[in-house]
Amino acid sequence: MSEFPHGRGRWSDRAKTALAVVSVPLLGLVAAAAGPSAAAQRAVAAVPANQAATSAVALAAESGGFDDAFYRGQDGAVYQRTFRDGAWSAQTSIGGKTVGAPAAALAGTTLVVAARGTDGALWVRMRDAGTWGPWRGLGGTVSAGPAVTGDAAGRVDVFVRGGDSRLYTRTLPAGGSWSPWTNLGSGLASGPAAVSFGSGLDVFVTGLDKAVWHRSRFAAGWSGWRSLGGSTYTAPAATWNAQTGTTWLFVRGTDNMLYLRQGSPASWTGWRGLGGTLIDAPGAAATASGTIDVVVRGTDNAVWSHVYRDGAWSG
Repeated sequence: MSEFPHGRGRWSDRAKTALAVVSVPLLGLVAAAAGPSAAAQRAVAAVPANQAATSAVALAAESGGFDDAFYRGQDGAVYQRTFRDGAWSAQTSIGGKTVGAPAAALAGTTLVVAARGTDGALWVRMRDAGTWGPWRGLGGTVSAGPAVTGDAAGRVDVFVRGGDSRLYTRTLPAGGSWSPWTNLGSGLASGPAAVSFGSGLDVFVTGLDKAVWHRSRFAAGWSGWRSLGGSTYTAPAATWNAQTGTTWLFVRGTDNMLYLRQGSPASWTGWRGLGGTLIDAPGAAATASGTIDVVVRGTDNAVWSHVYRDGAWSG
């Protein structure tokens, strides 16, 4: 098993949003089909406006050159902010009562957010034409943060680590209905990450050996599992860079630094350290122009950004 390079580093000259983290009880996920109760509305109104992130941050790139960022807040709901070139918008709640980090992706023009509810099932919420639909339960037994990916045609694929530590997936074809759960096997030590590209998709997990493993799906079906090495305790993050035709894979190493590996299903570079000191998994997104955004939580419990522009990484 190959290990990440050794060494530590800290980012400098970086903008951050300082957030204080507090502990809150975990409640059941609110299915919003009938609208929130009056009590729930009062509870939301009482939540501080500057909600701290209590999970890793998920990013989904929009065609307008900015990202939608999602994380779990102090009250267990999922919060949304937009991120463009280091600048953050104010946050808004999209509701729910969740455990751990959400996942997000763009499927055609539909924004999809997936989260593990406090009932242990997978829940999704979709925004189409600027309007959010209700939270919908997809069932399953979810034991870590989920992954979601979408393609240009509008297909959605969700992935979870089940209660037996195996990888499971469901698919929503464009204009169709959800498939049953499919078991993709293996032993997972983390939640998955997934990314769609022109001819298929990749899914990534951390194995019981702490290495990153992946499978690819093409028209002919799924490939076998392949190790990409490394050493991590947390879920990876992946994004497809259409300008370079490669997947950019990020992880928090066991030394808590951020690491990057780039490649395609058949060919990968080595791991490269990008510094920083992380407390959970990173979030990553690539814009249509080929710029890359990475967002993490640091040991100060603040959210930090690291962006790739014009061939170079920022502080």
